[in-house]
Amino acid sequence: MVKRFFLVLLLSTRTVFAADLELNARQALTKMTHAMRVLNYQGTVAFLRNGKLETMKYFHAAEEGIEQERLLSLNSPLARNYQGCR
Repeated sequence: MVKRFFLVLLLSTRTVFAADLELNARQALTKMTHAMRVLNYQGTVAFLRNGKLETMKYFHAAEEGIEQERLLSLNSPLARNYQGCR
């Protein structure tokens, strides 16, 4: 019974070709690139600079085609704030 199940499962799956994988990967990257431009999100980023680990909070906002970014240093007691727009 178990052998028959795996045989049916094996025969029912289609063979994936390299071209199919490349096309799917390109579609996924296109969707991710678009999402990065139009969605609002935030996260924590770590940079290694001059042997020191620096953590920053990253904010991204998009509205009506205008993007805004903000980096906030989490290491500094003065909490440096970097802003940028695209």
